[in-house]
This record gives sequence, C-alpha cells and structure tokens, in this order.
Amino acid sequence: MMKQYHLFPAQEALAGLRDSGIKNTASAISEIIDNSMDAGAKNIEILVFEKGQQSGQRVLDKIDQICIIDDGGGMTENILAKCLSVGGRDDSDDSDKDHIGKFGYGLPNSSMSQCMKIEVFSWQKKNEVFYTYLDYEEVIKKKEQYCKPVEKRKIPDSILKKLKNKVKDTGTIILWSKCDRLDVARGDTLFRHMQGDLCRIFRHRLDNDDDYGKKVNINYKIVGKEFDEKVLANDPLYLMTPNTCPEHGKIATNEKVFDENIPINYRNEKGELKKSNVRMIFSVSKPSIQALGGSSKLGKHYLKNTGISVVRCAREISFGTFNFFDLFEHRNRWWGCEIRYDGDGNLETLRAMDRIFGLTNNKQDVTKFYYEDSTLAEELYGEDEYEDRKKRDLSLLMRINLSKTFKDVRGPNYKIIATRGTGTRGGRTGKTSVDIVNKVLGHNTSQTRSFIEGQKKSLQQKKSEWEALIKTSDPQIPKKDLDEEVESSLKRKVSIQFGDWPGEQFFTVQLAGTTAVGLINRLHPYYKDFYDKMLQKGDGNDIKTVDMLLMAFVRMEDEMYSMRDDIEKIRNRWGRYLQDFLEELKREN
Repeated sequence: MMKQYHLFPAQEALAGLRDSGIKNTASAISEIIDNSMDAGAKNIEILVFEKGQQSGQRVLDKIDQICIIDDGGGMTENILAKCLSVGGRDDSDDSDKDHIGKFGYGLPNSSMSQCMKIEVFSWQKKNEVFYTYLDYEEVIKKKEQYCKPVEKRKIPDSILKKLKNKVKDTGTIILWSKCDRLDVARGDTLFRHMQGDLCRIFRHRLDNDDDYGKKVNINYKIVGKEFDEKVLANDPLYLMTPNTCPEHGKIATNEKVFDENIPINYRNEKGELKKSNVRMIFSVSKPSIQALGGSSKLGKHYLKNTGISVVRCAREISFGTFNFFDLFEHRNRWWGCEIRYDGDGNLETLRAMDRIFGLTNNKQDVTKFYYEDSTLAEELYGEDEYEDRKKRDLSLLMRINLSKTFKDVRGPNYKIIATRGTGTRGGRTGKTSVDIVNKVLGHNTSQTRSFIEGQKKSLQQKKSEWEALIKTSDPQIPKKDLDEEVESSLKRKVSIQFGDWPGEQFFTVQLAGTTAVGLINRLHPYYKDFYDKMLQKGDGNDIKTVDMLLMAFVRMEDEMYSMRDDIEKIRNRWGRYLQDFLEELKREN
C-alpha cells in the first residue's frame, strides 16, 4: 500500500498562515470581529494587556496579550473542536444574509499572522465554558497534526475582572499571546490604527442606526491604564454620526449628491442570466468644511479617507483608488464614494456577486473591481475582440457600468470642489501674492487704462463687475464671502481671478471697477498640469512667484494701454507657445 500524506502538513500550513498577507494588526482584529458579528454579538470588548519589556537601556510597556470578548451565540463543543483548523468554519447558518464569513480561514489565519498562541473560550450556557488552543511552538516541537481536544475550563480571573460588562449567557473569548508579529508595540498606537481601518471597515455597525447593518457596541481598553474608549465609525462619506472626525464627531460634514442602484448581470447556479443591484453612493463636503483647508485637523482626516469603499453585507472589503482617480490630486479628499453589494439579501446571488467582484478568501480585496477604460481597452484588444469579451466576461461588464457611472457623477462634482475658494484667491489675510503686489503698487501714480475707465463707473457698476468675476471663479461662493471679497477687491490695482474658455490663451486681462484683473484659463494645459497642482499646496512661494509674474504682465499691459492690441497679440502668441512646450515636456516625461 502506498504511503499516505496529509494534504496540509500542520507545520508548513501554519507557517504559511503566519505569512498569509493580513495587512496589519488592526486588520487581523477585524477578522475576529467578523466572527463575533456572524455569531450575533451586540457587544464586543477588546482588552489589551501590556507588559514592561527591555528596549535598549529602558523598560517600555509593550503589548503582551490581546483579548477579544463577545456576547454572541457561542460555539458548540463540536464546532469549537474544529474552529482552529483551516477551513473549519460553521456552515449551519449559511442562510443568514448577515453572515460575513466565507471560507473559514478567519480565526486561525488572522491569529497566526500576529501571535504564536491562540486560546478560545466559548459557551452557550453561562456555567459551561469550553476551551481549546493552538500553540505554534508546540506544533513545531511535537510535530502535531491535529487540533487540541476540547475541555471544560473556567474563564481566567485576569480577564473577568477587567471586563466592562458582565459575562453574558452566551459568548466567546479569543486570547492572543506570544504576540511576536504585531505591527505596533503599544496599546494606544493600536487604537489609533484601528480608528483608521477597523473603524472604517465596520462603520455601518458602529453608527447610531440599523438602516444598514445591525448596531454593535465595541469597546477598547488598555488594562492597568486610564484608556477606555468606545470605538466609533470612521465614515469616508462623512455622513454618519457619531464619527471619528476631530471636532466634528456629532455632525455629518458631507452632503449626499448621488444614491442609486446600478443593475449588474450575473449567472445563477443553473447558468441563467440574472440581475442584482449594486448601490453607488457619492457625497461631497460642505463648502464650510472644505474652506477649513487641507492643513486643518479635519482636512488631514479627510486625506486619510481619500478613496472608494467597496462594501459587502455592511462590511467594507476594500478601500483605495482602483485606478478610478489620481490619489495625488489632493482635492479628491473632499468627496466620498461607496460601492455596496449584498446579493439583494439572497445567499446564492451574494456568492455569484462575490465571483463577479473577485472577492478573496480573506475578504480583504476584490480583484476584479477596478477602473475600466473602454477606449483604451478597444485599442488594446481591437473592437471585435473587446465586444466578444463583453459577452463572455460579466466582471468586465460590471466594471464598464460602474466606471461610467462614477465618471458621470464625479466629473461635475469635482468641478464644484475645484472651483470652491477660487473667487477669494486674492484673500483678505494681507499675505497673499495679490496683497503683496498691491502693497508695492500702493503709491504708484502711473496712468492706467483701468483707472481712467473706472472713473466713469458708478459704485454699483464697479461692485456688479466684481461680483460677476468672482462668481465666475467660484460659483458656489457664499453670499457673505462674496460681499467681503467685493469690498476688498474694489481697493486693488491688480488682481487675479479664474475663468474657463477654449483655445490656446492661458490668461487674459479684464477690467473690474478700477482694477486690472489677470483672468486665468482653467482649461489651459498649464493650469491643469502645473498651476493647479501648485495651487493645491497652498499659498506658498512657488505659486506666489507665478502669480507675481502674471500680475507684472497685467500691470505692464494696463500702463501701456496705447499698445493694447499689440500686447494682446503677444499674450496670445505666448500662450500658444507655452501650450506647445508643455506638450513636448509631457512627451519627454
């Protein structure tokens, strides 16, 4: 008889799990919380035990153990016996549409990626607690191939005495020790990391309603320290409350601008073509929030949440750009987008949609969801082959539909975001490029076209001209800001505003009141590829220098008004050459 071999030799399998691609400790804890939520938990506590450890010549408190406790339904003795085996999940509740688990790798996979020893306590009767464990060092030393037998054991007092709430009639405890692969050393650092990923992943279970995902309370405590915090939602759409936003945790700071179902084709188990809805939600920050600026605490919070969120059954699966937009365009922080699917509440449909999106075993990525540039694809494959792929590849059709919808929604909303604040480009701080230039020109008495023509205008006419220019620059500018900017602008000799027009002209000169205004064309390649990027960095010296260069030209043209026609030809020719030079620069790069 031929010798038989294990399909998964334990030592090699566990070593593989230790390098399984779990992103970080917060993500590993997310896997455990998945299991708790699948078990119907309403309350979850995370206890972090620190221990003084030698670091050079100092002793520092570092994480020694992590304990996750829930009040879910608990596990039977039989299920507990296999819960630490790869693929050992409980399939008895597959009919539950809120069941997040997929392949049964979550508990051993996530735990082994962070520690060498996992202990599990679970009970369905308060006084009958079952226990098992997995110790990587023991498996290697004793060459073990089978799970440890389940035994009855009391919950350790070291855990019981530290719980915020009393142990419920049913529940589970996961205890990690020998934590050798954590990506953080301290408990407070881990909490900050969780406020990013974990609080975003489970946001639909952490907000104040049960509209989408049943509410779960999660509490985080560092044992022996005054650190006891409730875990709040981190919502990249900035619509949920309460949330983790600095100084804005009780209000929604975005406004929803799009919320629609998009039909996506899939095939059922019989091979029949069916449709399921994928919901796209798009939000944009309120003008007053964007006005705080990217360098504000809230602006930095928004920057960390720049991306598209793919959500499955009220749980975020993946977050990123998916090649839909440029992450380095910092204004993209001011919108949020969520792509949501749950199989319309049907398990068979959900699994089919998992295949359409390419959901991975660890539920941390969707490999078939990314931006589909149909024009580029047709050039790559050829029109006929690409049409044939559309008929065969339902994931491709999903990408085409979602990519087009996203592009149609983001386009006009990004334009609103990009124009906000440009009407007040001159500013009222006394430190902008416009302020500096007008300070220099303060005592200059040279005759200018703007002054001569402005003398003939009434005050109301001057204000109307400025209002029109500023509102062209920033159509969303609030009335209060508009009035203040008009009053400031009336006193200037030179200024800068923005407009949009086709052609090769980068900027033109327009008069408003008694001011010569350099009107910059936002459709010109130089604006889109260079000027706007400098503008997004704030009013630093780079953008100030460019502004002053333009305003020097504007002032020169205003003084030499007798040569206005010739100067306009020069400006147009200059803009055309600038465009040609930039195109060559982009080709070189």
